[in-house]
Amino acid sequence: MMHHSVTVFTVSDIADSTTYYRDRLGFTVTFEYGQPTSYVGLKEGNVSLHLISKARNNRQPGRGAVSIFVDDIDALHADLVRRGARVDRKSTRLNSSHTDISRM
Repeated sequence: MMHHSVTVFTVSDIADSTTYYRDRLGFTVTFEYGQPTSYVGLKEGNVSLHLISKARNNRQPGRGAVSIFVDDIDALHADLVRRGARVDRKSTRLNSSHTDISRM
């Protein structure tokens, strides 16, 4: 069901952080989201990182989260509940391809 994950870092300045990861650490920008940009995907080899602007979430800059990509979010949610996992809320569709189910 789960097939990969990505670490998401909260940053105070998305433009400066993107430039740093790209120019200083050698990452390639794979996508940018929002107007103005508030979420950026980066990749170097097999390592993927996402940066999210402080303006878009409640985490303080320097804090992170992990996004786990799955094939069927509803089936995973049901399986986690069946196993007795602590799931804070039912899945919520964030957009056409992203769903938030828990802060475990």
